[in-house]
Amino acid sequence: PEAEGLSLVDLESREIKKLFSIKDIVSIDFDDTMEDAHHYFTHCLFSPSGNKFVFFHRWIKDLNFVKTRMISCDVDGSNKFIFPTNGMVSHIGWKDEKRIMAYCSTKLFGDAYTLFEVGKNEYFRIGEGIITSDGHPSFSPSNNNYFMTDTYPDKFRLSTLFLFDCNTNKRYDLVKLKQPMQFKQELRCDLHPRWNRAGTSICFDSAHTGMRSLCVVDVDKSIYLEKT
Repeated sequence: PEAEGLSLVDLESREIKKLFSIKDIVSIDFDDTMEDAHHYFTHCLFSPSGNKFVFFHRWIKDLNFVKTRMISCDVDGSNKFIFPTNGMVSHIGWKDEKRIMAYCSTKLFGDAYTLFEVGKNEYFRIGEGIITSDGHPSFSPSNNNYFMTDTYPDKFRLSTLFLFDCNTNKRYDLVKLKQPMQFKQELRCDLHPRWNRAGTSICFDSAHTGMRSLCVVDVDKSIYLEKT
């Protein structure tokens, strides 16, 4: 559709500026799988400075056919760049103004946490052999060599919240939480960890108490803050 797309909203003036439509994006590097599919945008996320943002262009035909590509652009909608992913992108986090990490599929690494740079087709795998599943990553605002992410419940219904050091390839598990059986599938409660602005604590969602709760855990300064 030409009427739907992405817009920039000024919260003070209440001005809404349309940047581009879904049809505009579909027309860029169109391929045959996009024909007769339902297209939409999701996962819009500003870069740390707010001068850029990234979003997903996703198209589906049925439950067995879902494709996604990751696109960045300047805040005015210019300088669009399509990252070299391979049909699947799920969760993302900006490392800095130029680099962004995504759990995605690539031709080199398959499904993995992968670090990209805006405007370049090179990419690097993160956490090989250590991080083996999808999560909701975000880099620390005080030291972007570290990111926080989580796991989905394992066979014992345990979800893990952990910190990862990109320099040493070391993982620090902070908490493991058992999610009750009633919180499954559509009713699940993902942890969705988020940093405070100082990089000293994390808030996250959890149902380990038997109800959906917003929780907070401090990050041990000895792990990484002193290395900044």
